[in-house]
Amino acid sequence: MNKYNEKPTVPPSGKGNGLRFMLKRLFQPQAVLFSIALVYCVSEFINARQEKDNPFVFNQWMFVRDLMVGPLLMLITAVLLLIHRLSTTAIAIAIAGYLFYVTGYRYLISIPNSHGVPILSLDAMRIWFKGMPNNLILQTVFATVVLIFGTVQLLRLRRMRRKRLS
Repeated sequence: MNKYNEKPTVPPSGKGNGLRFMLKRLFQPQAVLFSIALVYCVSEFINARQEKDNPFVFNQWMFVRDLMVGPLLMLITAVLLLIHRLSTTAIAIAIAGYLFYVTGYRYLISIPNSHGVPILSLDAMRIWFKGMPNNLILQTVFATVVLIFGTVQLLRLRRMRRKRLS
């Protein structure tokens, strides 16, 4: 048994090994957003598959596709944030902005027109929360978090790139 024949039983200790490093990577904001988006996407798909057997649904796969647009956009946004590049972060911010506009902003703007309350009031928010389905509220919150986190990540990536070029 010399040192050339024997394989080490313990992996070398480096930056990429160890339980602490794995836990640190698992609880990063990108990984948490991805896990939330993945669980939400799978649960919405299961829900859509169960609801497609409704006798009032004419085209069942079209019904599933229409219900899955928001969750799939959430999942794509989370994957783009996980890649952690300048271009993918910008695309993730654009998708999150679209998701926020479609799920939250349009409904919030329509409340003052139909109910006669100021847009930046608690009455408008109360009406918005009562009228919105829970899944759209979750998508709006996710899009808001991704917009904030993506903007911070984009600024950090730009600063790192500027430092590298200097």
